[in-house]
Amino acid sequence: GMVRCRRQDREGSKSKGAPVQKRIWRGHVVVPVKALEVPVSAGGTPEYAERLASKQITRLLTWASAKIVLAEFDGIGNEGDLALAPTATRIEQWPDYGSLVYLMEEVPLTDPDAWMNKAMELSPSLAVRLLEVRKRCAAEFDFKLLSELLQEEVVRANRQLMQEYVKNTSGKS
Repeated sequence: GMVRCRRQDREGSKSKGAPVQKRIWRGHVVVPVKALEVPVSAGGTPEYAERLASKQITRLLTWASAKIVLAEFDGIGNEGDLALAPTATRIEQWPDYGSLVYLMEEVPLTDPDAWMNKAMELSPSLAVRLLEVRKRCAAEFDFKLLSELLQEEVVRANRQLMQEYVKNTSGKS
């Protein structure tokens, strides 16, 4: 189906006291709020683009927390020595390291909550460490910069696609 991207304030219009504009979408009542409404596949309810982005950012921050904790493990006992002990040795020395390697290599990070649940099953101490690092990453994440980069990327990609379209349809090579 068609995706309509529109913004609307919580009251449905800019005037105070205006009735809330509701509409029916695939049998569901939709009350727009100040968010970008994005319909989903048949039978689903619309989600807001910001909510979908939040889920992906949580996934990214979960991955980042795993990479940070892995780097911390790699630094334990090495004090700048570039000749790290073999992975097998580190896994034997630190069971949490082995659990993290297993998670990163064998457990797909499609759902960050399921991934963290698996971490909790393997090693509660590792899972708590990952949760703390993920929380710190979220607190330090620069959302303003993300917004600026996103705007720049959309403009750049749109421009490039339109240039390719014009080039392909004008007969020029």
